Amino acid sequence: MPIEPYYDRDGITIYHADCLDVLPMLARESVDLLLTDPPYGVDYLSNRRISNTKVAQVIHADDSLDAMRDALALCAPLLRDGRHAYYFASADETVGEACSALPPALTFRRLLCWDKGNHGMGDLERDYGHAWEAIIYAAKGQPRALNGPRPSNLIRVQRGGSGSTWVHPTQKPTPLIKFLIERSSNAGELVLDPFMGSGTTLRAAKDVGRRAIGIEINERYCEIAAKRLAQEVLL
Repeated sequence: MPIEPYYDRDGITIYHADCLDVLPMLARESVDLLLTDPPYGVDYLSNRRISNTKVAQVIHADDSLDAMRDALALCAPLLRDGRHAYYFASADETVGEACSALPPALTFRRLLCWDKGNHGMGDLERDYGHAWEAIIYAAKGQPRALNGPRPSNLIRVQRGGSGSTWVHPTQKPTPLIKFLIERSSNAGELVLDPFMGSGTTLRAAKDVGRRAIGIEINERYCEIAAKRLAQEVLL
């Protein structure tokens, strides 16, 4: 049965569901940019389908690579030829495995480094502070040109955000996502985020005149994303 959108307004659509259920419903070669932050390397809640019954279960970090690989494989046929894909690998020790999740239809192009401007928590005495995150840049077929002057693979955007303004544990700053969207898509084109979280990709897409589809298993984040899309002042 078709899955009804949780939110559908002004070219922006949210599905509250497992992306593995929604992605096969979308039209092939209809997407102009894939941009997402998969829950790779962390435990997360999913509603997996077993036979005809959906059951809530925790997908543990060791299994999340398979979940990311499955999702990317379903996303690849949705991309138009020449279009770009970005996904975050987060921790430096997982970059190699994250790159290995690329399906054959997508070709690795470059590893981008997001300089967050500050380092996170961790072992304060024995480890170097982690101040960057990896973004895997890939393409389907021969990639079309990036918009604007040739950018560096080092992208400096302050992470910022705290307290009530930071509503998701791995939330990315809107200016970073807008930068990637504007480099790799044109006005009116369609952006896909199968692991939507609190909706930063959708909010950024709306701000720069793109259409977008977001999929999120957690209804709380779907609600937050819908509220963010209605706001004039961004979070």
